[in-house]
Amino acid sequence: MKAGAKIVNIPDTVGYITPFEFGELIRTLMERVDGIENVILSVHCHNDLGLAVANSLAAVKEGARQVECTINGLVSGR
Repeated sequence: MKAGAKIVNIPDTVGYITPFEFGELIRTLMERVDGIENVILSVHCHNDLGLAVANSLAAVKEGARQVECTINGLVSGR
């Protein structure tokens, strides 16, 4: 962020973290990282165990402002 990052992305590319744990991770980052309020906190969750939507919603609840996702096989940003 000191170097000019505008977006910080937190991924769960293994797809196994639980919504409680992912929400807790985002909350901890929001509380402890200086300057986090000046960037867009983004999340990227894989759906290996069917938790991507729940994890993304938990992250938004805790302050994430962007979700990278796929809906019905369509990847956002393509």
